[in-house]
Amino acid sequence: MELPGTLRILVSWGQLDQIVGRYATTEVHARHSLSKLSKAGDLKEIRLIDTSTVRVNSHQATATHFVVTSAYPIFGKYRNRDTRSIHVHCQESNRFFILNLSTRADTQSSETTSVSERLRESFRCH
Repeated sequence: MELPGTLRILVSWGQLDQIVGRYATTEVHARHSLSKLSKAGDLKEIRLIDTSTVRVNSHQATATHFVVTSAYPIFGKYRNRDTRSIHVHCQESNRFFILNLSTRADTQSSETTSVSERLRESFRCH
């Protein structure tokens, strides 16, 4: 499979016991991440497409699909990025993980979906 040329993948992680009081579930964690992102000064808007519950390495996780629009036009056009994130809480490793995959919104959505699914299916946290 050829990856889209504008694909960006970012993995963030940290100690689960440091956030579990604020974000008891991955759904709450994902909502907070979107809320925090919406306050970023370099974005014009965030349009939520879908949120679902998925399995990642035996854990219940939250997958979010959204489109972000940059606040600053380039050559008179605002840039959109198709973004998918997966929030995972792993008690075994005492870690939380946020997997982000984004590409230009004009890239074929089926390619991005396929890469996102492969990332989710192959991810191992413990």
